[in-house]
Amino acid sequence: MAYGEENVDGISIEYQIQRIANRIKRNSDKKFHGRASVYDFDYTPIEKKIIYRFLLQLEELIPLDGPDCFSI
Repeated sequence: MAYGEENVDGISIEYQIQRIANRIKRNSDKKFHGRASVYDFDYTPIEKKIIYRFLLQLEELIPLDGPDCFSI
């Protein structure tokens, strides 16, 4: 698990992407299901940590009720 960011694995990245997708559009998180092994095998531990930190920062920028489409 990556909560402490000491050991980021593919499932932590997958869950983070799902949370971001769900914030942007409800129920769109299912599109990103089952990709944890891809993240585990394609990225080094350092790259996974960088990706996870980026996703955390990205999630903080998205309001809980989704993006405001009328302000675009």
